[in-house]
Amino acid sequence: MAINYSDWLEPRILDHITGTSALTMPTNLYIKNHIGDPGEAGTANPAAETTRVIMSFAAAVGNLKATNADIDWASPAASETWSWWSVWDHLTAGNFWYSNTYDSPHVVTLGQPVKLPSGLFSLTS
Repeated sequence: MAINYSDWLEPRILDHITGTSALTMPTNLYIKNHIGDPGEAGTANPAAETTRVIMSFAAAVGNLKATNADIDWASPAASETWSWWSVWDHLTAGNFWYSNTYDSPHVVTLGQPVKLPSGLFSLTS
């Protein structure tokens, strides 16, 4: 499944690979949920649970890099279905990097913890 790169990231990748300017490596990446396509700015269809949670990745093996820790939301703010996710470089502000759909939408219940298992998110080249 293809990742949807943000309008912010696309020109920076082109500048980086053509030697115009280096893309600054993010200190951390954070995931946010959406109830529909977040769009090119990453701000459309936000989930009621607005907390972004840090993503931790293992070292790449071959052409695969996957999360190496569970991703938890302790108490979602509403009952809804999370069908999309977006990745950001800051806990509350920052830049939107990319998004995609969940393989299977996550039906969440108000106040019930949600845990996405280690390895659920991966990048391949």
